[in-house]
Amino acid sequence: MKSFGYSLGIAILVLLILLPCARAQQTTPGNGKNGDTTQPKPPPKVPAIITPPKEDRAPQSPAVPETIYITGSVMQEDGDPPPFGTVIELNCGDTVTREATVDSAGSYGFEVGSKNRIGRVMPDASDRIDEDFFATPDVSQNPGEREWSSLSLRTTPLSVRLLRCEVRSQYPGYRSTSVRMKAGSIWGYTEVEPILMYRIARVQGTSVSLTSMLAPKQAKRSIEQATKALKKKKFSEAEVLLKSALGIYPENAEAWFLLGDACQLQKRKQEARESYWKAVQADGLYVRPYLRLARLSMSEQDWRNAADLSNKALELDPIAFPEAYYLNALALYNLKDLESAERSVRKGQRLDLALQFPQMHLILANILSMKQDALGSIEELSKYLKDAPKAEDAPIVRARLEEKMKLAKTEIK
Repeated sequence: MKSFGYSLGIAILVLLILLPCARAQQTTPGNGKNGDTTQPKPPPKVPAIITPPKEDRAPQSPAVPETIYITGSVMQEDGDPPPFGTVIELNCGDTVTREATVDSAGSYGFEVGSKNRIGRVMPDASDRIDEDFFATPDVSQNPGEREWSSLSLRTTPLSVRLLRCEVRSQYPGYRSTSVRMKAGSIWGYTEVEPILMYRIARVQGTSVSLTSMLAPKQAKRSIEQATKALKKKKFSEAEVLLKSALGIYPENAEAWFLLGDACQLQKRKQEARESYWKAVQADGLYVRPYLRLARLSMSEQDWRNAADLSNKALELDPIAFPEAYYLNALALYNLKDLESAERSVRKGQRLDLALQFPQMHLILANILSMKQDALGSIEELSKYLKDAPKAEDAPIVRARLEEKMKLAKTEIK
């Protein structure tokens, strides 16, 4: 189900503060003068993926080198290097290969596009492709598609083919974040974002309630029908179905969560809060209710509670929910804990591969501006406009960016 579009209330007003970007315009935080006029908005749709050329188009020669060398770094969440023997995997959808090992400092590098790939780890049972993967003609540049009958992979730029791939680390007892390959390379070289590793013991939470699996078939069927009704905005119908499911099996955390959604979508906040809390009581490892409760707390300016709830979600699962980092950073920002807010927002940016929360760039831009880092603030505003060019506040952000750039040039002179 789509994420909520309800407002974060005063949270948005706080981010409207125009923060100084030059010493001559310094003001105390929160006075509402001369600061950034940026604010979080509901996340934009994920940008459309690249579509393949039409079949009648003549193949073009690759515009980039045939070989690309990929480098990056890996660290544990506390900043320590990864365990000795950590392996780097290249995940291209339905294909996974072990490409390199990480050195003692956490760095790695591997080559793609060459039959004799430098440093590649010996294949094991998990490898589902051969070493000639990037030379086979039936791999699509468009994720989810396996063939272009009229276009050989050899005529498609290697950097385009890599857009369907992600890089991750692998070591027993750990889970890692993934980083997506980005378009473009410089003379066959590209550096990807850092990868974070977490001990599996730390990931205790779930994105699907385990209690829902124990529900009788009739209750499960009612929940499925209620989910469809919510998508069609048939809220009353969804409520009837969910209450019926709860009447059969009251310990179903997913049913309580969806009932909270139905109430929230009808702006019945108190009922929504009660339902979300019942979902937590039914299954304390179910992460999603904590995020909904954190949003409700934000809408009421209860920053401390919002920070605690989002922290709880991150304790349960620090990998699967970029939204938790966004909410946590926003709450901490309003509590004026800038260091913690910055750490949280930077972790969230590394996890948000689908660009669901570009507003994190605005939070970080404000933090950096308050720390007198004008160039860093400019960079974050530019990234926001790149990730969300059609956002409602894009014109305001663009105007503020231009103003900051002019002031930065004046200071340099």
